[in-house]
Amino acid sequence: MDEEDVKAIARLFADMGDSYVELIANGSDESMLIVRALLEVASHPEYDIASMTFNFWHSLQIILTKRNSNITYGDEASIAERNTRLQAFCPAYESLVSLVSFRVQYPKDYQGLSYEDLREFKQTRYGNNCFLSFGFFIVISMELFPFFWFFIVISMEC
Repeated sequence: MDEEDVKAIARLFADMGDSYVELIANGSDESMLIVRALLEVASHPEYDIASMTFNFWHSLQIILTKRNSNITYGDEASIAERNTRLQAFCPAYESLVSLVSFRVQYPKDYQGLSYEDLREFKQTRYGNNCFLSFGFFIVISMELFPFFWFFIVISMEC
């Protein structure tokens, strides 16, 4: 399979995720199949392909963490439902952060990179830092902050 085919398939899954993010957020077994496919796309070593999923993950994070303004503060049923959804997606976000975290680390030979390569790396790194924050927000919502502190420290170095 050539790179154009891979991009087309990745775009298909990314578009599916973007189009059906609200249905996916329900966490059904069927929707988790799409989530797994989007994790595969996000793990692709080519940034242009992996980044196709970033909008989906951000939109999903917003849906999973939003609070319904029509529900009284502290409503046990709404809190329980939100926590159930967060728990369903927390493993996916943990995987996502693990898959993407290598992109924010400077390569060992970064001082030997050309100006253009260093500029491109920094742009990619910035995009991945923003992307990691999506996953971090979900995970911290589930009180797994210590697990991901390591990735935050790495992303802030140099």
